[in-house]
Amino acid sequence: MYVEGAQRLAPPLTADFVSSPPRPTLAAMLDQADADDASLLTRLCALTAFTRATDEAFAEPPSADVEPLRELVARHAAVVRAELYPALAERRLSIVRWDDLRSRTRGGLAEVFRRRIYPALTPLAVDSTHPFPQPASYSLNLAVTVLDQRRGTERFLTLTVPMSVPRLLAVGAGRFLPVEDLVAARLGEVLPGTDLMSVRCFRVTRARGRGRTCAQRLEIESSMDQATTSALQRGLAVDESATYRLHSSVLIGPTFASLIPLVPEQVRRARSVAAAVSSERRTSAARVATASDPGGSAQRRRQRESLRAPAAIAAKAG
Repeated sequence: MYVEGAQRLAPPLTADFVSSPPRPTLAAMLDQADADDASLLTRLCALTAFTRATDEAFAEPPSADVEPLRELVARHAAVVRAELYPALAERRLSIVRWDDLRSRTRGGLAEVFRRRIYPALTPLAVDSTHPFPQPASYSLNLAVTVLDQRRGTERFLTLTVPMSVPRLLAVGAGRFLPVEDLVAARLGEVLPGTDLMSVRCFRVTRARGRGRTCAQRLEIESSMDQATTSALQRGLAVDESATYRLHSSVLIGPTFASLIPLVPEQVRRARSVAAAVSSERRTSAARVATASDPGGSAQRRRQRESLRAPAAIAAKAG
C-alpha cells in the first residue's frame, strides 16, 4: 500500500496529486527527491513513495533481481542526508534523538510512554523454550539484549513498537523524536530487574500472501552487533543477501510520511494570509469609494443591479 498522496507521484510533482499512470520508477522517485530545485514537499513525498514502492518490490516473489534495489536503497539514504535534512532545517524542522533532549522534555515524554505505549508493549523471549517471534510484515521492532541481575545471565527478546503511536513525536517547535527512541529509553520500566545491554531496530518484509508468509527482507541498524544480527537471520530464515544495514533507524520504514502534512499546512497558512491581505484591500477600496461618494449613489446602483440579476437569469432560462 502507498501513503495517500505519495502513491500518486507523477512528474511534475505538485501539492495537488493527480492519479496518472504509469507510476514512475524507483530511480525516477529518487531523481525527484534529489533535484536541486525540488521543494521540501516534493522531497518528502518522493522519498515516502520510494519506501512504499520498495516494500512492494520486496514482497514479490524472490525471482526479481535484488542487486539494483540494494543500490537504490543506498542512494535513498544518501539523498536523505544530503538533500532532505538541509531542506528540513530551512523550514526549522528537525528530527532529534533521545540524547539531544533536555531532562524536562524527557520527563514529559515519560508520561506519554506510560499512558500510550507501555500498555501495548509485549516483550517476547527468545530461548530454547519459546519459538522465535515472527513479527508482522512492515512492523517496526526492537531486538533487545539484557542482563538478568538475579541470574547473572544474558537474555535476548524482541518487541513490536505499537503502530497506534505516531512514528515521529513532537517534542518542541519543529522538533520530532522517533518513537523507537522513547521506547528504548524507557525499557527499564518494561523489563525490571535487568540491565539493558543492546537495543536496536529491525523490520521484516514478508512475501505477499495469506497468513504469516516467509521473510524476504530484513532491515537492521548498521550498529547492530553480529550476534544479534545472526540471531535474527536464523530466527527469521533470512540470509545475508536479504539483509539490509541502514545507518539510522529513521531510514527503516516510511518515517518521513509523518512530516508530509506539515508542509501543506504552511502553504494553507500562507494562503490565509494572502486572503486576509486581499480582504483588507477590498475593505480599503470600499472606504475610498464611500469617501468619494458620501451619498452612497454607487452602492445603491450596485444593489439595484444585484436585484435585477436573478430576474434576468430566470428570463433567459425560460
